Amino acid sequence: MITLDPERLGHVLWAATHGLIGLHRAGKLRHGIAFEQLLQDLGDTLAFGFVPRSGGAE
Repeated sequence: MITLDPERLGHVLWAATHGLIGLHRAGKLRHGIAFEQLLQDLGDTLAFGFVPRSGGAE
């Protein structure tokens, strides 16, 4: 698990989301996956990378 102070974490989340939106607006995400699905996947991946999971193997 990665720990960052809230301000740095906010910048990481903002940069990742901004990057995905920029690629979408530039037409670079035409690989058969809906933008909404990619946005959800990005959010899930970023969230689970910063939130401890209980009951599972690490």
